[in-house]
Amino acid sequence: MQGIQHNYSEFRKIPFAKPPIGNLRFEKPLKFGPWDEFLDATEFGPSCVQYSYPGMAAYLPNINQSEDCLFLNIYLPSDTSRSNKKSVMIWIHGGGYESGQGMLYDGSYLSAIGDVIVVTLNYRLNIFGFLSANDASIAGNYGLWDQKLAIQWVKDNIESFGGNSKLITIFGQSAGAFSVMLQAIHSGNKGLFQRVIAQSGTADSILATSSKSSSLTQKIALSLNCDSSLTNETVECLKSKSTKDIYQVYLEHSSNGSILKLKNNSMDIHLDLNYAPVVDGQFLKDSPVNIIKNRNSAEFDLYKSLDIIVGNDESEGSFILDYLKPLQKSSPFNMKDGISSDYLCKHIVPPFVEDFFGGNLALALSICMKYYSRGTIQEQGQNVVNFYGDNTMYMPAVQSLNSHALRNYNSKQFQFLNKRRSIFSPQQDSYPWFKEAGHAAELSFLFPLGQRSNNIEDDDNTRFSNILMKYWSNFAKTG
Repeated sequence: MQGIQHNYSEFRKIPFAKPPIGNLRFEKPLKFGPWDEFLDATEFGPSCVQYSYPGMAAYLPNINQSEDCLFLNIYLPSDTSRSNKKSVMIWIHGGGYESGQGMLYDGSYLSAIGDVIVVTLNYRLNIFGFLSANDASIAGNYGLWDQKLAIQWVKDNIESFGGNSKLITIFGQSAGAFSVMLQAIHSGNKGLFQRVIAQSGTADSILATSSKSSSLTQKIALSLNCDSSLTNETVECLKSKSTKDIYQVYLEHSSNGSILKLKNNSMDIHLDLNYAPVVDGQFLKDSPVNIIKNRNSAEFDLYKSLDIIVGNDESEGSFILDYLKPLQKSSPFNMKDGISSDYLCKHIVPPFVEDFFGGNLALALSICMKYYSRGTIQEQGQNVVNFYGDNTMYMPAVQSLNSHALRNYNSKQFQFLNKRRSIFSPQQDSYPWFKEAGHAAELSFLFPLGQRSNNIEDDDNTRFSNILMKYWSNFAKTG
C-alpha cells in the first residue's frame, strides 16, 4: 500500500479446535487444548474445503485445502506488550457460507495504523460447516460454533499476546456480517465481546439463514448410499465417506455451490442458499427476526448491550450480476445495455415472491411497479440491482439498527454507507450503467492486498483507506 509504512508482528496457523475430521466431522468443535512443544507460527494453514475460483490462488499464500482447517492468525502492533495492552478486532470472512479464508485478509495494516490487535480465522464452510436436516439428528451450524470457539480462544488467550480481553470487537462482511450479527444474538456469547461491525449483512436478512436444507441433505445422502431418512445413522454413514466424495456430490446437487438456482431450464431467478445457519434450538433458539422482536429475551439483552456499526455499500445488489451472467446466451437482452423491465416483472420478482413470501401475487405486482423503470433499459438495470440490495441488505440493516436503538440508553449504534469503488467493484467496467460501489467494495481499503495487487494506487484512495481504518479501530477502542 503506497505511502504507508507499518511495523507489526504476526502469528499464523494457531489451532483453536481439534481437527474436525473422522468422528468430529458434522459435530460441534472441541477445544484444541494446550500444546507442549514449540508451535511453528510462520506459515498460514490451509483453507477449509471449498470451490477453487479461477485466479484466486494468486492471492493466497497457501493454496491447499483441508477439513483440518480450524486455525487463526494474529497481527500485533510493534509496541504491544502486557503493560501496553491493545484493543482486539476479530475478523470473520464472507463468501456466502460457501468459500473464503482468514489468510486472504492481511490484517497488518489495520493493526499498525489502528494500533489494535487483529485476528483472522477460518470456519467450516458449505456442507462441512452447515449440513442440516432442520432437526436434532443433523443440527447444523457447525461453522457458527467454530466462530464462537475461536472468539472464546481469543478471549482466553489474547492477554498473552498483549491484548485487552475486555475490549474485543467482532467484525465481518457479507456472510461474515451475517455471522457476527448471529453471534450477537446468541446468549452464550455474553461477555466474550463488546462491539460488533457488520459490513453488508445483518442477522434478519433473508440470506442470513435457511430453512430449506433437508431436501438437499436427502439428495446428498442418497447419492452417497447413506440412509436418506436423515437419522443418526445418516450422519455416521457420511462420516465414513471421503472428503472428496462428499464435496463432489454436494457440488453436483447445488449448482457448484451457487446461490442462484435456475429451475427446469427456465429463465426465472431463484435465490436459494444451499447450506446456511438454521434455527436449531441451541445456537439459534428462534428466527433472527423473532429474536430481535422479543425484547425480553436473553438473546436480545446481549444484542442491546453491544455497541454496533451496521452499514452497506451504495449498490449492494451488484452480487446478482455475477449470477445473471450465465443467462446471457438465452436472454432477450444484452446486460451491457441493461436489464429489461419485462425480465424484471416476469422472471425476477415472481420467483423471489414465490421463494420468500408465499407467492403473494399482489405483493409481486406491487414490487414490480416500484422497481419498474419507465425510462431506459440502463435505468432498469440499476433498479434491478437496487431491488436485490433493498431486500437483502438495506431494509434488514435499518430494521436491525432501529431495533437496537429503541429505548437503548446504554450502548451505541452507527450506520455507514460507502460510495467509493475499489478492486472489488468490477461491475463498473462490465456494465457501463452500473452506479456507485458494489458489494464488498470497502474490503480492499480495510485489508490492502499489498504488492500482489495495485489496488490502492493513488493518494486519495490511500487517504480514504487510512480514514476507514481509523474509524473502525477507534470504534473498537471507545465505541
